[in-house]
Amino acid sequence: ALAASGDEDGAQDHRWQMFQRTLDDRYLRDYLKSLPDFEDVEAEQKALDWAEKADDVHRVLALLTNWPALDRASRLVVNRISEMDGNAYYLLSPVAEHLQAKFPLASVLLRRSLIEATLNGAKSTRYKHAVRHMLEIEGVDLQISDYGVHETHEKFISRIKRKHPRKRGFWSMIGEAF
Repeated sequence: ALAASGDEDGAQDHRWQMFQRTLDDRYLRDYLKSLPDFEDVEAEQKALDWAEKADDVHRVLALLTNWPALDRASRLVVNRISEMDGNAYYLLSPVAEHLQAKFPLASVLLRRSLIEATLNGAKSTRYKHAVRHMLEIEGVDLQISDYGVHETHEKFISRIKRKHPRKRGFWSMIGEAF
């Protein structure tokens, strides 16, 4: 409505405010399309820089994945994995798949979050998915030469075995899968 009435500055302000409020890539795309030539690249970088610092890590991850800015999504995961809720399988699982080829560490960290949410919540109906995530981790672990501050795969397995020794259904499925 603002653009149609000739108030392009007002429309741009509205688009930017809506992007900041929702982290919805549609608002950012519309904002960037309305910029003069050659200003859009710098504005895009500034917008994504701003988004990476936003509080809602799940919305940021969705934005960076949909954009796509997978290098930024990977960095977000590696730096802010402790803020991610492994119960958000509808987001984390597909993002882990997107990141697997070029960013295996981020992919592994997301899958670990999914596994731990399943085990911590004793969600036996999700054990088969947790086992699948474990198999996917096994498949990419060799690609990771440096886990940085994050525990290695062997340490992760040891820790969850100590923490969840009574999850017999899960461990029996793991035994069958390996």
